[in-house]
Amino acid sequence: ILAELKKINDHNTSSKKYGIAFLVLIGFLIIFDVFVKVQVKNEEKKYYENQNKLLESRNADIPLWQEVQNKLNADDVNGAIEILKKSVDSNPDNYYNQGRLAEYYLRAKNYEKALEHYKHAYSLVPHEDYKEMIEIVEKLLEKNS
Repeated sequence: ILAELKKINDHNTSSKKYGIAFLVLIGFLIIFDVFVKVQVKNEEKKYYENQNKLLESRNADIPLWQEVQNKLNADDVNGAIEILKKSVDSNPDNYYNQGRLAEYYLRAKNYEKALEHYKHAYSLVPHEDYKEMIEIVEKLLEKNS
C-alpha cells in the first residue's frame, strides 16, 4: 500500500511540475502578446501622427497656393519661389512647402537649393518621393559639376 501511495505521490508531484511549467508558459505568452500589441499600437500612433502632419501642411496654405499658382500661370517660377521662401522661412517644419520649394528650385535649375529643400522635406516626413528626388538632384549636381 505504501508503495502505491508513493507512486501516486510521485505522479502528483510530476503533474504539479508540469502544471507549473504550463502556467509559466501561458504567463510568458500573455506577456509577449501584450508587448507585441503595445509595439503595434506605437507604430500605428506614429503612422497617424505623420498622416495628420501631411493633412495639416496641405490645408494650412490654400491662399498661399493661389498666389503661387498665379505666378506659375504667368511663367514666373522665380516669383513662385519668392512666395514659398517666405512661407518656409516662417514655418520651416511645413514639409509640403519645403518639397514644393525644392521642386521650383529644380525647375529654375538651382540644384543646390533644390537638394537642400528636398532633404529638409524628407527629414520632416520620410516619403519615398522625396528620397527619389534627392537621388535625382544629386545626379544632376554630379553631372553639372
